[in-house]
Amino acid sequence: MKGSGMAGSIDPTLRSADVTRAPATSAPDLCGWCFGAGKYLEALDCDVEHVYLPVICSGCNGTGHRNAAA
Repeated sequence: MKGSGMAGSIDPTLRSADVTRAPATSAPDLCGWCFGAGKYLEALDCDVEHVYLPVICSGCNGTGHRNAAA
């Protein structure tokens, strides 16, 4: 049966003009060392395995975002 289901028009001139379009989002400005966490875990050198100490990221000073280039 031909024409039993009608699809929407593909003509771009018939599309709604009031559709809001968001600008393309760029990658977030996250710190490359801690990936936005502001801290990371550093392994301790001790007799017990898998012991980590949370350290504030020195790349972003704990903010999680890259510092602006001067």
